[in-house]
Amino acid sequence: MVLRKTDEEISLENIFMPYLEKGRLRGDAPQRAKDALERYNAIFEESYRKAFEDTYGWSYDR
Repeated sequence: MVLRKTDEEISLENIFMPYLEKGRLRGDAPQRAKDALERYNAIFEESYRKAFEDTYGWSYDR
């Protein structure tokens, strides 16, 4: 399987990646980096949800 990132995901990564250490945002990360990571995670979660529902035909939310 090939994973491709959208332009939005790449631009969000460019904002928060400099502040990541050991998989977590540093404490001194600006709010902009926190917001970018939150949006990035939301995009990932929605993509995962759609793939799950397309594969199994039902939502895992229920």
